[in-house]
Amino acid sequence: MSNYPAGAANDPYAPYNQPEIPEQEFEVTICQSVSKTTHIYTDDYAPISEEDEEGYYDYIDTSDTDWDKAYKDNEYTIPEILEECRKLTENILDNWEYFKQKLNKPDLYNIKRLSESCKDWQLDDSEVIHEQ
Repeated sequence: MSNYPAGAANDPYAPYNQPEIPEQEFEVTICQSVSKTTHIYTDDYAPISEEDEEGYYDYIDTSDTDWDKAYKDNEYTIPEILEECRKLTENILDNWEYFKQKLNKPDLYNIKRLSESCKDWQLDDSEVIHEQ
């Protein structure tokens, strides 16, 4: 005796009798915007001392500061982060015999997935903004 309703065992429209749809590969383009607020160091500014009716005052003029260069001098760009991450994961995969003592099978899956995810990104647009 089966657990199917009467006459349902051979019903081609029943969900349990539907063929599984095979996974297919599709080429897609991913466009993602990311942002981050951080602190960077630069000497690309002009220290200004001026005098007015209240006395002397100092301020920093950053109107000609190259913020893109300052950012790149201080931090990795997103493509650089991905490339460093890809190199690290590839090193782990290339030396798996050593690392497998320290990592388990789910770690291997995640490392492979991370390595693949880091590949082929390109920077379409970048802007560094200094808000005073």
